[in-house]
Formats: sequence, C-alpha cells, structure tokens
Amino acid sequence: MVDAVVTWVDGSDPEYKKKRSKWLARRDPEVGEKSTARHETRWNSVFELYYCLHLIRKNAPWVRTIFLVTDNQKPGWLTEDIATRLGVEIVDHTTIFSGHEWALPTFNSTAIETMLHRIPGLSDRYLYFNDDTFLIRPTSKDDYFSEGMPKWRGWERRANEQALRYLALWITTGIKKDGFIGGRKEKELLGVTSPFFLGHAPHPFLKHYTRRVIETDNRLESNIAYKFRTWDGFNPAMLVANAGLNEEKAAKGPDDWENIEPKHGTKGIRKRLSRCKRKNHIKTVCIQSIDVMPVHLQNEVEFFLSASLCS
Repeated sequence: MVDAVVTWVDGSDPEYKKKRSKWLARRDPEVGEKSTARHETRWNSVFELYYCLHLIRKNAPWVRTIFLVTDNQKPGWLTEDIATRLGVEIVDHTTIFSGHEWALPTFNSTAIETMLHRIPGLSDRYLYFNDDTFLIRPTSKDDYFSEGMPKWRGWERRANEQALRYLALWITTGIKKDGFIGGRKEKELLGVTSPFFLGHAPHPFLKHYTRRVIETDNRLESNIAYKFRTWDGFNPAMLVANAGLNEEKAAKGPDDWENIEPKHGTKGIRKRLSRCKRKNHIKTVCIQSIDVMPVHLQNEVEFFLSASLCS
C-alpha cells in the first residue's frame, strides 16, 4: 500500500495572512534566513492544488489515501463529496506537531516536511508532493518503489568545497555556519564527494526509515525551531535520500520529470511545456510560482494541466 502526502496553504486567506504578518514583522539578525524565505510566492496559490490532487487520483489510482497537510484551512472547491471521490483526508499542522506545539505556527516548508512521517494512519510507503508537482501520465508503484527500496529522482554532482559546505548546511542539523568555514568538516560529515541532489519530482519515503534518520540526535527538534526557512535547517528529503543511497537502502530513479520556473521566461516555459507534451517518458512536471507568471502564461499552464487531466 502507498499513500500520497501533499502540503498546501492558502496564502491569501485573511486569517492566515494576519497570523503570518505577525511573524514577518519579527526578524532575528542571528538567524541566517534564506533570501527567499519571506517571499509571498511561497504561500500563494492559484489552481495548482486542484490539478495536483486530481492528477494523482487519475494517474496513480494505486495510491490509497491522499493526505492534504494544511494550516486550519480547506480549499473552497474540496467538498465532502469531492474529497471522498479523490480519497483525500485533511491533516492539520496541529496533528503532526502534536507534542511540539511550541513550534507553531510555522511558515517554514522544511519544518513541515520534517513532521510528515507523523501523520496518523500513514502507510509505510508514501509519496510526498509539493502542490505544484503534477503527475501528467499514468504511473505505477514500481516507478517509485522497487524491491522494497524507494527510487529517488535527481543527479549526482562531484562537489567542490563550496558546494559541500552548502550541502552540509542544508541537510544536517545542530550545525552552525561559523564552525564550518574551511570545507574539510563537510566531507567528514557527509562521507561523500558526490552528493545526490534531488529533482523537482514526487519524493518516495519509507516511514520507518525516515523516522530513524530524522528522529535522532535532536535533528527533528532543531529543524522545526525556525518560523521561516534558514540555511541552518536541513531538507528532510535530501537527508533521507542521501542516507538511503549511502546505506544501499534506496536507488536512483529514472529521469522522467521536468521542472518549469518563471525564470525560464516565456520562450523557455513554452519550450518545456511542449517537451512535456511530446516526450512520453516524462511522467511528472513541477511548475513553480505560477502566481508570479504573466496572466497569459498562467492560462497556458492551466490549459496544459486541464488537457493532461482530460486525456
């Protein structure tokens, strides 16, 4: 059995904006936040969630339950009948942060991702989706789990000292930047010279293994301590994937995904959408920050997703 987990918030909701504004006004100069940690697009959404959920059900009918993790919210279009038809269960942040309520509210996606394996009733095998990741072609369980191992999408890159320093800050915890300037410690810490960088695709987790990796050495507690994303926090998927690959408890998946961002420009976005239409091996596409794209491109993206849903 395999479940899916999707994270989402409605950034335009007045109550949510009020809550977020309270914390946006606070800034600790000692905390090394990412430059994009407070950008509105992190919480804004247009039509992404609708297509994300519907395309999971259409192209991964083998998924048992789709758990939608959110902050005391529910999409207006997700009626009880539609939720039943799609197999969607809403999970509030208070549920997965039970026993760690001190960390709420949080506007930090990596903090939320750190707690997803604590969803009550979650199957041992589950796929994690950002709400801007879409299954555009039929998939099978074997695409993501084979011989008991998760298959992670991404690539290896032989890292220089700077890249290793960046990665160490990203996927480790309890480590302060000022203690790792030289670069040698990162190699010792990671034990690799060619770390695996994740692609923008569904991430396959084993709950029991994820718990073992994350809930050790105070990793979980330290990673949920920040309200917004910081360089001192780790990416849970990155950590679990690299740990699994290093221990031969995970495998590398196929190059069956595409990524689209506003920075690709109109021509680049259209070129990548066209590639997704033409190349049958592409099964998923992540389309980031649709809300900041020009309206004409938003319309083209929605037409593409609608056609994928109706095909």
